[in-house]
Amino acid sequence: MNASGINRRINREKLDFATTHQALVTPESRQAKIYAALTTLLRIRQQHPAFSPAAAQQVLTLPDALFGVKRHHQTEEETVYGIVNVTGASQTLFLPVTGTDLLTGTPFNGVCELAGWQTIWIHVKAQPEA
Repeated sequence: MNASGINRRINREKLDFATTHQALVTPESRQAKIYAALTTLLRIRQQHPAFSPAAAQQVLTLPDALFGVKRHHQTEEETVYGIVNVTGASQTLFLPVTGTDLLTGTPFNGVCELAGWQTIWIHVKAQPEA
């Protein structure tokens, strides 16, 4: 508000094209790393119908340190559980499903340790008994 004088306006940095382009094509730059990570997330989402707006979503009952949703696409019979550790401390996740973390490729067999602020997207092959 101070710079623009308009309430609720976010005063954003004005970016120079050449500087921004150079940062994005320099693999070790912070901007390039962020862009690569976001692009990877978007590609994963595009490949899985459970992330479709048409998919059902259910908030999971988890300990306070964890937040999670179950996404299920009925037609494609695909389910993905998205779990976030919303604390800076390590947390143990117990979830009665087996699958694979889409972000790391690591198998998930019902329990794992989430680092502080870590996110996991568990892709399950078949709809679990709920």
